[in-house]
Amino acid sequence: MRKFLPSLIWSTPAIATPLTPLDLLSCLFNKKGVVKQLEELFKRDYKGVYVFSCSLARWSLFFLLQAASLVTGRKKVIIPAYTCPTVGMAVVEAGLEPVAVDVDKYSFNIQPNKVKEEINKDIAAVVAVHSFGAPCDMEALRAVTKEYGCFLIEDVAQAAGGTYKGQPLGSLGDAAIFSLGRGKVIRGHRGGIAVVQNPQLAEMLEKIFLLPSPNFLYLIKTYFEEWIINLLSTPELWVLASKIFASRVGQEAKSMEGPPYRLTGWQAKLAIRSYYRLSGSLQRRRKFAKVLRRLLDRKGNWVLQNTSYEESAFMRFAFLVEDPALRKRIIENLRSYGFDATPFYSRPMYGYPWWPKTAKVKKCENAEAIVNGLVTLPLYMLTERKCYKMAEIILDTAKSGSSVSEVKDYG
Repeated sequence: MRKFLPSLIWSTPAIATPLTPLDLLSCLFNKKGVVKQLEELFKRDYKGVYVFSCSLARWSLFFLLQAASLVTGRKKVIIPAYTCPTVGMAVVEAGLEPVAVDVDKYSFNIQPNKVKEEINKDIAAVVAVHSFGAPCDMEALRAVTKEYGCFLIEDVAQAAGGTYKGQPLGSLGDAAIFSLGRGKVIRGHRGGIAVVQNPQLAEMLEKIFLLPSPNFLYLIKTYFEEWIINLLSTPELWVLASKIFASRVGQEAKSMEGPPYRLTGWQAKLAIRSYYRLSGSLQRRRKFAKVLRRLLDRKGNWVLQNTSYEESAFMRFAFLVEDPALRKRIIENLRSYGFDATPFYSRPMYGYPWWPKTAKVKKCENAEAIVNGLVTLPLYMLTERKCYKMAEIILDTAKSGSSVSEVKDYG
């Protein structure tokens, strides 16, 4: 009981944008044409010429990559060496060869100079993932991809609402994908949206994007899943939710979870309600990110994610701990108080079992350092008091040492 009480008091769910029971009830009514309405909303805000939605963002990327390959006649795709494994899975599922490129050690985003080293006339597309909401260097990436005639695809799954030099992320490449997943900035109980700015890609997608609607059982199952997630995502019940494997945001995907379906009306309506709250939730996350920066910057053996606090969407607050043992102790201590601290991805792209044996493997030192040292923290459900408590736990852990045995680095 003594161990349970702190986590009950300080519990902070891994939610980037909230949903209410009223949202879930209202999405059952007046659903006619709502998927089209959502797609038109994204088409308008992200300068698209074509938009499509489906059951998961990874399938949105799959279709974009297939189209990119068909237009260019090329079979390779450059991806960050450190990012969500579903990015690499989508490349492989599309029948293409992934090429992992190292990321910047402190922004956690793909490095344009490393892309330039690997890019050639065999590359169909480069996927730029805005990690934890921080914008990539889109200007430099645009220049490299333009030189080699390949497509630049933004992964905005964690970064909706963020900007790059004042322009919305998702409007700066040839196409972009957005996620409506439960831990993302826009929520629609899973689901993915692709916005296409390039006319050639759009023309090809109009030919190949054909998906069935889901059956009634799928509709019922996903709707009740969202109710459970919503109920357990309150501070009071997150302690229980954190004990349930399936409910933890940050658990790595093991597959594409197919087959893909069209986005349903109730998911689209939920996403629209969430989308119109984007500005408010973004301001709240940025506010607490600034508080944590003030409390933690240059206070220990770690480096905060290098990003603009005016442009990042801050899906989570991320920092790199130089000592893997200390990182493990920090996460353990924060979780014991109910804070959803996670290391996120467990290995570089080329370390997953689905990585093709025929694909090139080039050691990416920064990606491996991030795997061993990253800590990410939730932001939306915080208060200033909780920010101070998290910082106190982190600083006290650093002062007391890191006597954690059997810490296994990736190698």
